[in-house]
Formats: sequence, C-alpha cells, structure tokens
Amino acid sequence: MAAADLLLDDLIISHGSSLESLHRYFPKSVLPAELGGELGPVQQFVDEWEQRLIDNRTYLIEEESLGVDESRRRTTNPFAEEKDPERSGSWSSIDGSRETHKKPKQTLQHNN
Repeated sequence: MAAADLLLDDLIISHGSSLESLHRYFPKSVLPAELGGELGPVQQFVDEWEQRLIDNRTYLIEEESLGVDESRRRTTNPFAEEKDPERSGSWSSIDGSRETHKKPKQTLQHNN
C-alpha cells in the first residue's frame, strides 16, 4: 500500500486505557512513569524545562528580537542542479551517465 493510499485512521492508533497496547508500539524506556514507563514522572520534565527557560531567559529574549529582511530573500534556488522540469527525476549513476525517471502522480484514495 502506497503512503498516499493511507487514511488518517490507519495512522492513528487509540490504545484506550491499555498500557500493554501502548507498550507494543513504544518501549517503556521512552515513556514517563504515568504511562508505565521508566523515565520518571511528567512533572519532573515540566519542572526541568521550566528551569531551562528561566536560565536562558536573556538569550531567548534577544533571539526573539532578531528578524529577517524578507525583501532580500531569493525567490529562486541558485544551487538547483536541474532547471528542466522534465528532468526533475533524473539520477546520476556511478559511471556518470544520467537516467531520467518520470515521477508518478500521487493521488489520495478515500474509501467512502
């Protein structure tokens, strides 16, 4: 099944209250204690990140004040190797020859 054929229902798994179901997809080593994991309580991470933000307050405020002059942004990519849209799927082989592959059109298929 191509990625374009997947529905949102195929990508989201509801585990309900079953930690066993959750642990089939995520090892305990990456989960907080509240979800049967080995990492400690969620509040511990909240407190650690809050302290990091406080410790870096000056830096974050300075970064927020920086900006970008959008009028100077390029509208084209000067480093683009291919300018011909018909050859946008070409590959270079080890011997240096080029082989062109047409990219298939992708469409989403919905089951109604």
